[in-house]
Amino acid sequence: METTAIAEELGIIKLIQQVQGVVYKELSDQTTTIETAMAWRSDESSPAALAFIESVRKSLNQSDNK
Repeated sequence: METTAIAEELGIIKLIQQVQGVVYKELSDQTTTIETAMAWRSDESSPAALAFIESVRKSLNQSDNK
């Protein structure tokens, strides 16, 4: 996992599970819009990748309903 930008407080990351030693902060500014794009192989079979893709889809669906 690329964490350099995170460690330097220059980015954010979406985790699908809690990681020891990571500080979690709620993003409470509901007025900010972030454009997100993802791409993956059409034949992707990695359980970790598929779980991440599904997690992002669910997260985006939840934010659309707010």
